[in-house]
Amino acid sequence: MLKVSKLLSWLMLPALLIIYLTGTQQKVKAKVQQHLLEAGFFMPEPSASFVNKLPASYNLSLKTLDGRSVSMRTMRDKVIFMNIWASWCPPCVAEMPAIQKLYQQMDTNKVAFVMLSVDEYDKALRNFIERKKYTFPVYTAVGKIPDVYASPSIPITFVISKEGEIVFRHDGMANYNTADFREFLNKLAAE
Repeated sequence: MLKVSKLLSWLMLPALLIIYLTGTQQKVKAKVQQHLLEAGFFMPEPSASFVNKLPASYNLSLKTLDGRSVSMRTMRDKVIFMNIWASWCPPCVAEMPAIQKLYQQMDTNKVAFVMLSVDEYDKALRNFIERKKYTFPVYTAVGKIPDVYASPSIPITFVISKEGEIVFRHDGMANYNTADFREFLNKLAAE
């Protein structure tokens, strides 16, 4: 007689094979990671912001999903929440629902959102945003992203103060829709 654990392991193999063969592994990974975020794992720590603040670079030309050009310089008088991500990245996809909720709760006259996608295909990016019904502003970079925002992996999130300093950096996914993080952004915006 087979043990229950051995039977479960044998049943998992076909399930994992089906997930792999149907190409849904990225969606499954993102959904699992999203549940981890919702459970309270991967919380950003705004109090662990940089002790030595770095100067931000506004030398970044952006393009909206409808093709309009935007310069990051136009956001200088606001706090900027910038998230660098891609639609094919499971951790990026996992944190998007919380970022959408954060965006809906913030005063966008004081806090600018720059959801900077590194996707190569605009059509796939637009389809992803439309399918998910996200309303935060999504951009792609026109030209090189300044070195100060460089990272070997995505997602990566920066918060830039109105004074032009990077006051927060988080590599990896996180749930930004928390009372502490909203308070952090609102405090920066009020300064």
